[in-house]
Amino acid sequence: MNYIKNILFIALVLIVFSCKTVIIRPTVKGVVYNESNIPIKEAQVGVYKSVDSSFVKMTKTNSKGEFILPKLSVKEKIIPLAKRNNYNFLKSLFIIKKEGYQEYLIEIDVQNKDTILLKSIILKQISQN
Repeated sequence: MNYIKNILFIALVLIVFSCKTVIIRPTVKGVVYNESNIPIKEAQVGVYKSVDSSFVKMTKTNSKGEFILPKLSVKEKIIPLAKRNNYNFLKSLFIIKKEGYQEYLIEIDVQNKDTILLKSIILKQISQN
């Protein structure tokens, strides 16, 4: 009887630790401006997983301040029947930065979305003292 319990336990552990799913993160588009509504070129746009702050992808804005982060798939471990904190693994943290400007952070729930259009993002210049 103990032999069967041990085999079932090992099988359960293998199933739980091998469960992964692929999360398709949507295309994200946006435009970055300064406070005078002038597009900021070469601003870095980084995407991170909100749940653990791990890096996902990065791009830069073009000469018009525009950026596009195309859809990408990310493998996530899913533990069957376990509760996740409000599905935080489906949220992404976007950090936009450019030297001489304050960082801009925004967290977005990417669940069930095909494309996300961010409104105009305004970076504030750091004052020189």
